[in-house]
Amino acid sequence: MKILVIGHSLVVDSNRKFWSVLALEQQVEVHLVVPDEWNSNLVNTLKYQQSPAIDKNLKIFPIPVYFKGNGSFYFYKIFQLYKILKNEKYDAIIVTQETWSLSAFQLGFLKKLTKNAMTPAHLSLCQNIIKPQLKFAQPFERLVTSFYDKLFYCDSAICSVLDWKKIKNHTSYWPFSFDSDIYKRSINVHTKTLKIGYLGRISEEKGMRTLLTAFQELRDENKLSVKLIIAGNGPLKDLAQGNGIEYLGVLPHNQAHLFYQKINVFVLPSLTKPFWKEQFGRVIVESVASGVPVIGSSSGAIPEVLSKIGLKTIFEEGSVSDLKEKIIKLWEEMNTESWPREMDQYFQNNMQFSHKAVAQKIYNEIKN
Repeated sequence: MKILVIGHSLVVDSNRKFWSVLALEQQVEVHLVVPDEWNSNLVNTLKYQQSPAIDKNLKIFPIPVYFKGNGSFYFYKIFQLYKILKNEKYDAIIVTQETWSLSAFQLGFLKKLTKNAMTPAHLSLCQNIIKPQLKFAQPFERLVTSFYDKLFYCDSAICSVLDWKKIKNHTSYWPFSFDSDIYKRSINVHTKTLKIGYLGRISEEKGMRTLLTAFQELRDENKLSVKLIIAGNGPLKDLAQGNGIEYLGVLPHNQAHLFYQKINVFVLPSLTKPFWKEQFGRVIVESVASGVPVIGSSSGAIPEVLSKIGLKTIFEEGSVSDLKEKIIKLWEEMNTESWPREMDQYFQNNMQFSHKAVAQKIYNEIKN
């Protein structure tokens, strides 16, 4: 089997690891189309660089893009993308973009002009919120999805959004995954100080004010010894450098596994906004894979993911009092004799999100 995968996130080598695992585990020939350059929130210009360890199982086509950094409206140089579709015959094509994406339209249209006209194509989606003000775009979205056989989703709410848009394609669950070669369970030495961690964008929608307020109140109430460790970047980063807070700055994704070794509990305090809510929360599965339990807000897909792991640590988004209660309760549980067995069960449940497990699922989907 030979498959083609297209997506701007593949410019980062750690995001290509999943496809390397699929290629190796399932004996599949995997070709990737990646931007030769991309602008991100953290780095002005990311340049594609070959990673011998990761890319040895892959064939990669770095292509220049127009409007790099714009996830919805970028597209590839037409002739170079057409040339790949013209010269290579695939058994399946996967595009990781949204239903209104110009690159998703570009691929769907161009493949009709090549030997891949009848090749099954699939679209992987993350947009999980209904936006009435963008209803005018629905005809274009239905046109884009008409090129695709199946739509993959990472949050069940996405299916409701598709129904609202009157998009009738077959759908299937495709969760985010973690690299079990990197994220390994470590044995944290017991300490009287609770080390709470947060890794990601430091912004309003990520609920940073909720977390910082809860932390400060826990310190002021003196109910337990607590420290907050934060890594990331964003408009609220100056607030992440107060008393009792260790701010690590921007941490590359290929070093994220080191972050979880510093903490006892991870908190994901995201807030739902009119144009965004948490779409999966990859940090949840990475944290649990590292042996660290997670407390998450009720925003978006967070409760869904925590439920699949077995964690009952969901707090009402934006509620400082509820977050504090969940932190204290979890810390008390972590100091009981039964905790190692409980954490072991969460860890085992979490393995359904490993690269190997998800790669097997996606292989079965495209094979059938």
